[in-house]
Amino acid sequence: MKLVILIWATLLGAHAEDSCVYKDIREYKKKLFSSNPVLDQVKLQKDATNSFVDKAKQRPNPALEFEYTRGDDFGLDTNNYDLKLLHVIEMGGKRSARMEQALARAKLESNQYDLYGSRKGLENLLKYQRGAQLEVLVKAMQEAIETFRSLIKKLGSRKRLNPEEKVSLSTLKLALNDYTARLNDFKNEQDVLAGEVAFMGECKKLKFNYTPIKYPNIGVLELSEKQGMAAIEENKVEVARKLLKQEKSLAYPDLMVGPIVGYETKGADEFVSAGIGITFNAPFLNTNYGGKLQASKNLLAQQKTAKNNISLLKRKLNNQLKVYHQSLKTYQAMPSLSKIAKFHNEAEQLFRRGVVSIPMIIESHRQYVDYMDSRFETENDILNALMEIYIITGKKKLIEKLFN
Repeated sequence: MKLVILIWATLLGAHAEDSCVYKDIREYKKKLFSSNPVLDQVKLQKDATNSFVDKAKQRPNPALEFEYTRGDDFGLDTNNYDLKLLHVIEMGGKRSARMEQALARAKLESNQYDLYGSRKGLENLLKYQRGAQLEVLVKAMQEAIETFRSLIKKLGSRKRLNPEEKVSLSTLKLALNDYTARLNDFKNEQDVLAGEVAFMGECKKLKFNYTPIKYPNIGVLELSEKQGMAAIEENKVEVARKLLKQEKSLAYPDLMVGPIVGYETKGADEFVSAGIGITFNAPFLNTNYGGKLQASKNLLAQQKTAKNNISLLKRKLNNQLKVYHQSLKTYQAMPSLSKIAKFHNEAEQLFRRGVVSIPMIIESHRQYVDYMDSRFETENDILNALMEIYIITGKKKLIEKLFN
């Protein structure tokens, strides 16, 4: 019975994965931001960082020592038994320094994993949109190819062609081959994107559907050192600072303190003794000067690196904002796809009536495809700039309303 249930569940799971189709990017975004393989991976990695602190909290185990000696004292057998139980007392605040360093490291890695998950999610949203753009371009190319084939067939059926018609036929064949090659490129690119997008969407079958997007107007943004990539730079400095504190704590030797119990026999006599033992490493040769020096220099280097990187991030943010605003202005001034499609359909009707020359037909289709390709390229510039702005600043509101 259990086997039947297992097989049935497997079939249902496979069917669910096969039939998973997102009608547009909005549905894909909801799935992507709620659950995806990379997000699941990030959750596990973040859970693993919590163990840093748990490990740092651990105290050293006590040391148990036992000694036994046997001898002879003027013909009398002697036996000595000594038992020590020494507890390690970490001096210099080693445990608290270790915990602080582990906490700083856990925070750094957790933020890095969040950033990685966000970037992967946004990259796949962009890949979906590109796949949807290619779906539009593929249909336009197929329509052009069908038109060219129809005209080639029509001219080829004539017994005689005048010079202009011969040139037109040759031009059509060249255009057909060119469009067929471009169509193949578009399909290949789309197939690659479909595989990656389907993986993140946990689907085997994926259908792209292009949806126009209303992009937000972004005002002046200041880089905050508490969010985004700047926060990670500050986290790295904090890790280096806590590491220096930990190295300073290692300058103090640990104490080992505990009771000592002795038992001695000499012939028929027995003796019992008890006391306390204290053990520590005398700091005569070093006080961890080398470790402190290395950690101190590492902190200075990390502070300089963070300062440089944050300065570079500010420049990059300004550049990406400039790209976004310029591209958005250009994009908003361009005619929409629906308007262009309307103009193209009107031209197609004229083509069918035969009132437009063949060179004009070829040029019209070329302009139609090239315009859409150019418009999509501008849209991708907007999306890429928006993604980089979000990654740099960490401002979720930039993405939350997008694709809604």
